Amino acid sequence: PEIMIDCIICTRRWHQICALRLDQIWPEGFICNTCIREYNIKRKENRYIAQQCVFTT
Repeated sequence: PEIMIDCIICTRRWHQICALRLDQIWPEGFICNTCIREYNIKRKENRYIAQQCVFTT
């Protein structure tokens, strides 16, 4: 069985992997993209995205 998480605003359930959710990155709770757009919510930037990783050669 897959781990499910709930949006803290609308309570929709998401697979944790589909939501790209980690407690270490978003400790305040999960807010789905629908609620972020609908309620114009601003959240802290995820600094662990691939575009911000250091590349080596």
